[in-house]
Amino acid sequence: MKRYSAFSSQIKSQAYPDNDIYQLTALDHSFERRQIDIPDLDGYRTWKCDFHIHTVFSDGMVWPSARVYEAWKEGLDVVAITDHIEQHLNQHYLKGDLNDAYKIAEESAADWEITVIPGAEITRGEPFGHLSTLFIDDANLLKTDDPLVAVERAKQQGAFISWNHPGWMKTETTLDPLHKRLIDEQKIDGIEVMSNRDFYPAALKWCALYHKTCLACTDIHGLISETYGDRRLSRPITLVFAKDKSVASIREALFAGRTLALFDGLLAGAEECLRKIVVASMRIHPSNSWWFEISNLSDIPFEMLYGETHYVIRPKTTLKIESSSHTKMEITNCFAQDGQSLSIEMEEFIKI
Repeated sequence: MKRYSAFSSQIKSQAYPDNDIYQLTALDHSFERRQIDIPDLDGYRTWKCDFHIHTVFSDGMVWPSARVYEAWKEGLDVVAITDHIEQHLNQHYLKGDLNDAYKIAEESAADWEITVIPGAEITRGEPFGHLSTLFIDDANLLKTDDPLVAVERAKQQGAFISWNHPGWMKTETTLDPLHKRLIDEQKIDGIEVMSNRDFYPAALKWCALYHKTCLACTDIHGLISETYGDRRLSRPITLVFAKDKSVASIREALFAGRTLALFDGLLAGAEECLRKIVVASMRIHPSNSWWFEISNLSDIPFEMLYGETHYVIRPKTTLKIESSSHTKMEITNCFAQDGQSLSIEMEEFIKI
């Protein structure tokens, strides 16, 4: 008896010995990883990250090692486990401490070549809201009745602290005095401008005004596949430009503000990074005096206004466009920190 790999259509169309075993490998997608191609930037690699993830160790539905597996499947490079300090729905069954989720995820990280960052989320009602603390040494030290004490203890551990979903459960995104104070005291280092299913243009402007790092995070509690479906790049992703994907390099890049926020075809962040990524992603091919071709080399779709016509340049495609006297393109799905869409001179693109 022999063992084979085969497609089901082959078995249906050909005769095989009855005692052989045929594995229908085309049906198994367990070890298929989505590849996300986005250009590198200024000597830094572009890493795909999610810095706000929950597991069964707070109010999530998924085991920590499964979060690492999901990240690998989705084409990510780095995740942070940020379970709530205060909410432990399964504490009757899970008897460990507040660092256990990270430890479990970290144990499986090498199998999938994913970097796992230790973290925790400090959670209170308004006006405090939710803050994630990344790169901490011990989440247990953040368990205290006073959230401002928890913030101070996180900072004593060298934490990068992000203000999560600033418009969540609100009718508008506002900067309240407490968060302004934390920003002024350098106790908030980044802001989620995209979170779960939301985009907050006001938060994008705050990042520019107060020199804070832009983040896009899922705040995932359920299954990624069931929350965002099968569409490529539908989940929020923080693009981090770092030398490598070690914890130290990712930390340095976050504090330096070398990030862009990507979510469901929208790209946002500091104009310098934004412009360089768009220019690096596209090439112009002169055709003749009437036409030119523009190619998108990345997996990010770009929506473009050229003259009076709106175009969509899908990932890994080339589009033929009628030439005009216009010398600029407005990339309407890319937003700089002033909230305006990105305008690029055509001569900035590499011509081939």
